[in-house]
Amino acid sequence: MLFYRKPDSKQIQQAIYMLKGSIERRGKNHGVQGTNADIAKRAVGCGFDKDGKPYLWHLAKQFKAKFLNFVHDEFVSQVPTRLAKAWAECVQDAVRRAAREVMSKVTMESGYHIAGCWQK
Repeated sequence: MLFYRKPDSKQIQQAIYMLKGSIERRGKNHGVQGTNADIAKRAVGCGFDKDGKPYLWHLAKQFKAKFLNFVHDEFVSQVPTRLAKAWAECVQDAVRRAAREVMSKVTMESGYHIAGCWQK
């Protein structure tokens, strides 16, 4: 037994309700999370798009960019201040190009924020 006593009917109903909610959330988010991961991996990766334009791995050296963090849909990178805007636009372009390869019916929106240090 997992409990020191048998659960009552209210506890059982609550557990069933929570389980249903969990299953529903996972089912709704699964496709979105997988697609987002595919887009992010392409954008940061060392490949090229269908037109032969390189993704970020190839461009990072010329911008002296270092990837610091990569969480869900956020890329945190460090570049010299004078190159920050151009790098941000390259990241935005790479994300949009990667999204076009993964999704055909939805247009990806992308934005960036330039700061002296990482901000939440």
